[in-house]
Amino acid sequence: MAGWLLLITVAVAVFARGGVDYADRDPEGAGLWGRGSVDSLLVARPELVVPAAASPVVVPAPTPQPVAPAIPIPVAAVVVSGAPAPPRFPSTAEAFLAGYRAAAGPPEWGSHFVEVVVPCECPSWDCGEGRHYGLLQFDPGTWAKCRRSPDADPLDPFEQGWCAATWLNMGVDPVGTGGWANCW
Repeated sequence: MAGWLLLITVAVAVFARGGVDYADRDPEGAGLWGRGSVDSLLVARPELVVPAAASPVVVPAPTPQPVAPAIPIPVAAVVVSGAPAPPRFPSTAEAFLAGYRAAAGPPEWGSHFVEVVVPCECPSWDCGEGRHYGLLQFDPGTWAKCRRSPDADPLDPFEQGWCAATWLNMGVDPVGTGGWANCW
C-alpha cells in the first residue's frame, strides 16, 4: 500500500512541476518522447520524493444517532390510497356489515350474507388466503374488480363486505355462477 502511495505522490509532484528536467542528459530538454511525457515518470528529482506515512490512517466509526420512538396511530386515522381505513369493530360480522353498508350494498341482503352465505363459504369465520380470498371466498379476478383500493386486504372483513356490495351493485346475480350459487 505504501508503495502505491509513493508512486502516486511522485507522479503528482512530477506532473505538477511540468515533468523531469533532462537538461543534464538532453541539452534541449526534450527527453525520449518530449518534455513532461510518460518517460518523465521513470526518473524523478530527489527533492520531489515524499516519504510514506509511518502509520495507516484510522477513520473513526460514525456515531449512532438516536431513533425517535414509534408513535401509535389509531386505525381509523390511517389513509391508504385515498380511502380511509375502516374502524375496528367488536365482531367480524359487524365489520363485514359496516363494509357492506359503506359500499351501499342492497339492505335486504346484508343479514343474509352474515347468517347464511359467510357461514357456508367460511364456516370458521377465519378463512385464510388460498385459491380464493377471505370470508366470501372471492376469486382473485373478482377481488381485483370489486376491492376498495389496490392494496385492500382480502382477509379484512370490512373489505370483504365492501367487495360483496360492490360486486352486487355491478349487476351480478348472487345465485348465479358469478355469485355464491352453492351457498345462497
